[in-house]
Amino acid sequence: MVGFMFLERIERLMSGTADREWPGRFASSIGRLLAGCAQASGVWVSGLVFGAVVLAAASLASAPLRSRDIAGVGQAAVSLSSGMVSQANLGGQSQRDRVVDLVRTRNGIVVRGRLLAYEAEELRVRVGEPPNEREVRIKTADVDRVDVQLDEAQRHGEQLYRRGQYLRAAELLREALGREDRGWLRRRICARLIAAQLALGNRVKAIEVFLAAVRSEPRFVQWEAVPLCWELRCADEATEKLAERLVRDTEPAAALIGASWLFGTDRSDQAKATLAQLKAMPVMPIAALAELQLWRWAVRHVGEEQLAQWHRRVERLPAELRAGAYFLIGLAHYHRGSYDRAALALLWPALVLRSERELSQQALWLAAKAELAAGHGAEAGTLLEEYLDRYPTGPGAEEARRQLDLLGSGR
Repeated sequence: MVGFMFLERIERLMSGTADREWPGRFASSIGRLLAGCAQASGVWVSGLVFGAVVLAAASLASAPLRSRDIAGVGQAAVSLSSGMVSQANLGGQSQRDRVVDLVRTRNGIVVRGRLLAYEAEELRVRVGEPPNEREVRIKTADVDRVDVQLDEAQRHGEQLYRRGQYLRAAELLREALGREDRGWLRRRICARLIAAQLALGNRVKAIEVFLAAVRSEPRFVQWEAVPLCWELRCADEATEKLAERLVRDTEPAAALIGASWLFGTDRSDQAKATLAQLKAMPVMPIAALAELQLWRWAVRHVGEEQLAQWHRRVERLPAELRAGAYFLIGLAHYHRGSYDRAALALLWPALVLRSERELSQQALWLAAKAELAAGHGAEAGTLLEEYLDRYPTGPGAEEARRQLDLLGSGR
């Protein structure tokens, strides 16, 4: 239901707006990105409707799906022990040989060995026994499935995280992090640990975990897990105090996080100046995220031409950096009264892209509000039901139930 509504938003925009260029590009992008996300089990939407969305969106844009278009989103399903979990753009290395992993290629070949690295372009697997062991390289585009044997603490922690038992999940994931030596799995554990801490409201701990990973393993940072603030609000007292220290840090990632959480505070000007400096850095993730964070200062008064530039900018970004950007674009459209466009942009971080739980929750809530403001009761109802299904105790849950009651009564 949500998937078909998503497609309807695209069709409505393409037929009902004078700005025909960006919806067409959006339809092309959704065909590629949803194909990659669905294949990597990264789209958490009720039902099996997204296959139809992928095909229809691609058809709207007359754009064929190609492996190189979705390589950045993750090609293969990754089975971590007994649980199906997706993972994209992984990288790292290992020093020990403790387990046997399986890599299944699209032409049916099965490679057994130690998965040393899982990167955007290739996998590296150590096969054989000493002294005859060797390293096999497999193109990521040729991989159909990867079965990875996990440490028991990580396996259990992953399960508890998916059940919403974040406190115990965080304890187990921290334990697993201390034992795992493979860089690409450490990267995943860190991302899960950060997400668990954020779900618990422990922003300071989440920031500390991320920065510890940056300082110890800078090559393997999972930037989609960086704990930034994308909303137009101030930080809590503890986070603001930490941010005031981080914004002066010589580590760019620390300064980025600090500046992000000082938006709307007495140090907002300092934060904006710091982000402007980081934007000029040659390090792409830092520079790109700093540029996107600067949009927060312009969201309430951005013009149509600048918004079009923002859309084009997002399309050039890796998928893991897009969630916050689409949230800000949706927020800008919402403030301009362009509710159809607001809902469409907000559905990316809400339902499609892997993003921090709080951001996804806020995006889904705001998308529902946009549909209500646009007078689309059926679509709003679908999103409100999705919100309650995902976040039954979320901050908007009571209001969502009230709105659903009003929609049900026809008022």
